[in-house]
Amino acid sequence: MKTGTVVELGERLSGFIKRQDAKENIFFHSDDLVGVSFGSLKKGDRLSFDVVNNKNGSYATQVKRSA
Repeated sequence: MKTGTVVELGERLSGFIKRQDAKENIFFHSDDLVGVSFGSLKKGDRLSFDVVNNKNGSYATQVKRSA
């Protein structure tokens, strides 16, 4: 699993995570959250996640709070 921090939360139940292991931010959607609600997230929250690559780019899945 990768780790990072929330840098942006959008109105459409999605946002971006600043990856600890890479320069680019990664997109996530509330459908990919595990054990946490979108409404409880704040900028700066630490998350762990897996990365999925598809024809549109990369996105985070299995997104959970990280210690």
